[in-house]
Amino acid sequence: MRTSAFVVAFTLASGIVSSARADEKQACSDAYQLSQTLRDQHKLVKAREQLRICAAAACPGFITKECTGWLKDVDPRVPSVVLTAKNTAGADVTDVRVTIDGAPLATTLDGIAIDVDPGPHSFAFEGPDGRAELKVVVTEGTKAQRIAAPLGVAGAIVAPTPEPVGQAPSATSASPSRFSQPVDNGLSLGLRLGYGISFGSIDTVTTYSDQVSGQVPIWFDVGYLLNPYFYIGAYLSYGILSVPSSALAAECSKALVSCSGNDLRVGVDVQVRLLGKNRIQPWLGLGFLGYEGGTVTASGGGTLTGSVTGIEWVSPKGGFDYKVLPTLSVGGFVGVSLGQFLGRTIDADGIPQPGNELVGHALHGSIFIGARTSFDLHI
Repeated sequence: MRTSAFVVAFTLASGIVSSARADEKQACSDAYQLSQTLRDQHKLVKAREQLRICAAAACPGFITKECTGWLKDVDPRVPSVVLTAKNTAGADVTDVRVTIDGAPLATTLDGIAIDVDPGPHSFAFEGPDGRAELKVVVTEGTKAQRIAAPLGVAGAIVAPTPEPVGQAPSATSASPSRFSQPVDNGLSLGLRLGYGISFGSIDTVTTYSDQVSGQVPIWFDVGYLLNPYFYIGAYLSYGILSVPSSALAAECSKALVSCSGNDLRVGVDVQVRLLGKNRIQPWLGLGFLGYEGGTVTASGGGTLTGSVTGIEWVSPKGGFDYKVLPTLSVGGFVGVSLGQFLGRTIDADGIPQPGNELVGHALHGSIFIGARTSFDLHI
């Protein structure tokens, strides 16, 4: 009988423990999912509560790791307010009830900061000296934003967050709200580095790769993000050319002659970010109606310079970015430049040479591959 009782008790205990563990794992999973929804809705106070649950060591490893990282991002973004009220005589009053958007917030005023969600709110103060309702925008990342209500008098005072005594105002105090949120619209800057392989022809008799085998472009992008998906701007690329020995009618193959060159491209560019503000970000772009100018110089006993100018008709491109910060992305790209040279000049020691006109017109271009970084600004 004792053995049977022990077995029954052990079985029940095991079942209870197993059930508790299952409930714990479910709570971790629920908090993991809910925290992301609340964070995206800017309900940061409740999001932080859920993140503290799923960041616990008892949760599965990957959930704990993700929630711990998110908690470090969300916690400094949660703003707080300090509520005060004065009667008609200008004296502080504490016996005041306060609601925020109709929900209870405080039953007395004690000067202690209260965490709230960012955004526009309606604070209602009610006490023996009267009632006041204030419309206030609580700024994300701001701590101890002071909200003072004059009871019995129309109007309200909302003072900025005071700086600590003895310290100069900090330029970084707004950084949590500026750099911890993805940009919906604003200025966007980019830098690309890579390598381009030449193809096509300069004219109907001169192959482009005989003059330029490749280039290393230093590529700048500047534009405006109209929304999380669509960007329009301009690009400027300065390419350091790889010049083969066949360049400038084989002048570059001669002993004691060194050759170098550069390529300048500028044009309009549009880009589509396929997943908006998602951390993982594939994108497609198209440059068009740009300008291109290239120069190759051979230096030895004298200087021989060949220059071409023309139109870059189109430059399709695409890539894959990863947001290391909500406003800073890094990734890779591939692209193609397709253009047409319209004019050519050849100078020997600064003196224009005859017979340098293009023989007809042909298409040329480069295939690019490289890395890029982009930075979005809340401007």
